[in-house]
Amino acid sequence: MLKARSTAVDIFSVDIIYVAEFAHQRWLQPLSESRWPRQERAKYWQIPLQACTFEGQLWAVPLRSDVGLIYYRTDFISTPPTTWEELTSTALTIGTQKNSHPRYGYVWQGAQYEGLVCNFDEVLHGYGGSLFDPLHPTVVTIDSPEAKQALTTMVNWIGTISPPDTDTYTEEVTRTTWSSGNALFMRNWPYAYPDRALAHKFDVHPMLSGGNNHTGHSSLGGWQLAINAFIDPHKQDAAWEFIQYMLQPEAQKIGALTASWAMSLQSIYEDQDVLSNVPLYKKFKSILQTAVTRPVTPNYTDISTAIVFHVRQALARKISVPEALKALASNLKYAASSNQAI
Repeated sequence: MLKARSTAVDIFSVDIIYVAEFAHQRWLQPLSESRWPRQERAKYWQIPLQACTFEGQLWAVPLRSDVGLIYYRTDFISTPPTTWEELTSTALTIGTQKNSHPRYGYVWQGAQYEGLVCNFDEVLHGYGGSLFDPLHPTVVTIDSPEAKQALTTMVNWIGTISPPDTDTYTEEVTRTTWSSGNALFMRNWPYAYPDRALAHKFDVHPMLSGGNNHTGHSSLGGWQLAINAFIDPHKQDAAWEFIQYMLQPEAQKIGALTASWAMSLQSIYEDQDVLSNVPLYKKFKSILQTAVTRPVTPNYTDISTAIVFHVRQALARKISVPEALKALASNLKYAASSNQAI
């Protein structure tokens, strides 16, 4: 539709990983500072705004974010783990007890799709590793000791604390397993929180750290609002008027209260009405402050495909962890050096 320069749609809701691709293709109308001044932008979470910035311009506006969370059973665990090592040892310990306990220690997303990228990214950053150098985004850093620790940890989960068929698990398969009481820990997005099948038997914890690192990092997801570059200026003005409304406290609070969305306006996280009615909001603030974005590049699809392929090869024990990371590093270097649009 966009390659045909269609004007059928005025406003797009864009997944955070695709903003750079859409911007590179010039399918979106950039948001000038005169339209949305910097002093106004400063009121919103900055990490999502950075993910919406490409070639020095802002191309979309974060409406709401998504972050990975660790869910845990409070009827089995009084104090949640803060590290991946603690999660693993706790799951192994409780799993060997003879009394009634969940079937699996830890369920997460390992299927062949973007969910695996987010899971790997969180464990990787938890151990202090990265895909690319944060200061030099074309420099590949994945073949590192920290990455080896992270991927080895994930490989060792399969068939021990995690199901043997984790490579088929998506968010919904994970949630269903969790809701039926068959998991001690679960990695999932906030959408799973309102599921009351385990009411009063669970809580959530920020993403975990590992090795010598002491800070966990959730993979940042979420949805941005952007304007079709091909509609006429009058419609672009009207589109911005709608987006601007969605950014204001009234609309942001509705999103928080009715859907438990992690909204982009920072002041919502101090709103007592929201804090009283949406328990997750007491945790969201610190999680959003340490969340990490996936690479902001028009070639993201190539990067994602490479991560999924090589990580799954290691998880299936078809190749060793060092071999998987070396091959992934080679693919990422090629993707980073390519200036071609997807």
